[in-house]
Amino acid sequence: MSHVQVSPRQRKGPQTASTDQYDRIRRVKCDEGRPACHKCVSTGRKCDGYGIWGGGSNTPTHLTDGRLALKRNPFPLFVDAPGEDEHCCFEWFRSRTAKKIPGPFEPVFWETVVLGASFEEPAVLHAVLALGLAHKKESLEGDSQDVATDSPDEEEQFILRHYSESIRQLAPHFVNQSRSSIRVALIACMVFVCLEFIRGRYRTGNEHLKNGMKLLGQLAGQSVAIDLKAPRDPADTWLLETFAKLNLQSNLLGQGTRFLHQVQQGLDMYPLPVLFKTMGDARKRLDWLQHEIGQLAGEREHCSEASPQPLQVMACRQQLLLTQLIAWKHVCDVSRSSLLASMGPIGRIMYTILQLYYHMAFIMASTCLADTENVFDQHTNDFLEIVDQAIALHQCIASDCLGDSPFAHRPDVAPFTSDKGWIPPLYFTAIKCRAHRIRLHAVRLLSTIPSKEGIWDAQLAATIGAEVMRLEEQVLDPTLKNKDNFAPHSAPSADEARSCFAPCESRLRHVQVTLPNGRHDKTFIRCIPGTRYTANDAILREYNPIQKAWQDVPGSANVPIG
Repeated sequence: MSHVQVSPRQRKGPQTASTDQYDRIRRVKCDEGRPACHKCVSTGRKCDGYGIWGGGSNTPTHLTDGRLALKRNPFPLFVDAPGEDEHCCFEWFRSRTAKKIPGPFEPVFWETVVLGASFEEPAVLHAVLALGLAHKKESLEGDSQDVATDSPDEEEQFILRHYSESIRQLAPHFVNQSRSSIRVALIACMVFVCLEFIRGRYRTGNEHLKNGMKLLGQLAGQSVAIDLKAPRDPADTWLLETFAKLNLQSNLLGQGTRFLHQVQQGLDMYPLPVLFKTMGDARKRLDWLQHEIGQLAGEREHCSEASPQPLQVMACRQQLLLTQLIAWKHVCDVSRSSLLASMGPIGRIMYTILQLYYHMAFIMASTCLADTENVFDQHTNDFLEIVDQAIALHQCIASDCLGDSPFAHRPDVAPFTSDKGWIPPLYFTAIKCRAHRIRLHAVRLLSTIPSKEGIWDAQLAATIGAEVMRLEEQVLDPTLKNKDNFAPHSAPSADEARSCFAPCESRLRHVQVTLPNGRHDKTFIRCIPGTRYTANDAILREYNPIQKAWQDVPGSANVPIG
């Protein structure tokens, strides 16, 4: 297998957020010695530690296998005689994966929690080694790699070996069930989720995600929901937010978990500030609103038409959500100059992504109680704004303005991130906007850059969007679609955007996706026509990635769930 060259000199270990938090209080520069800061030890102070394992000590602690906890080394020492492959994969993870996967918003979890835990916990280290090589394979080979063969190659064997060893090392932690053991399991679980998503095994990754959300309930000490207002260890907060963000992202594709062990995100959680201090603050508030919209939409689907009182209550909640969204947009607009002042091109990318999700959330909130698909036509301008913002984002990513940033589109770095990007808003536009020119533009934009964001794959999203579009527009007069030859960066005019709509009677109300569990696995979509609501009327289609073709699925066929 090919290797990444590793410098023989020692490298600095990960800088932690906890040292920043505590040493600012004492105004003493932390030397980041492991397992306790040497300056704290020499002055007789209690070292508050690094936040991951429940606080530090001025006495060296031991790992679960009895060996001394690690100081800063280029490779974790509890691995007996690590080979060159292990060194290369760990260095790839440290220098590339941990910087690329978090996306532009908040890298703390990957660059601090995961990387720090890999120096202390074998279960996390082995998971990191597997992820590092999977990310490297994706970077160098992309979709050309073949994982469908019965005999895995040397690199695939390496991934599976360390994957299995990580699971084996987790066994004592599941028996222990202490808070620190649950943290270790959650960190490894998040690595597993991303490992499976990178490998195109979306259903397996989704199961890991759902199990992680259940574990979060144990960490919070609650059986139903996780309350963000409750005080907790900083590492617990990072874990909670990382899982909640990825779960919310998966919910937009009907995956993850919605009703069990979810984050309590009421609108009264935090008052809306006059200004957002950081992009992360603006993003968190919008995520909370997005979650509430999804909850309301889910409740509406299960609400009987014969129950007017719940519908009235839902309508009040809907209006509150819309008011909150408009207020969020106002604060974000007022904060724009200060947010972008020192962030450069990365700041513009983050701000544009937030605008994409705002417009999608506004459409979702406005339509979540409607019983007809025609209501989406009232939001054609909002869909057009999504396309316009996506074009601006595409031009920024495709240009050289990002330089060597890990967020630049580069052929030598896999396009996978675990955070939000442009795929869900464009997919939503392709599925729910019935203006032909706008939804076609959304599909083409998805096809231009092979981005992957958590459970979302841009090429697969474009393929599904194009098929739903074909199903809804197959009765249209082809001469009406006479301006389909356009460049991806050429935004549609208002007249073009409204020139051709899918017929009302052909519109699909629900599109349920069963994701593939391998690069050559089939994708299924189950579509419910808008004029009929029974399961027997569903249109079932499957996509074969080898043949690159859709076909009907017999009603009696055994289709995987999820």
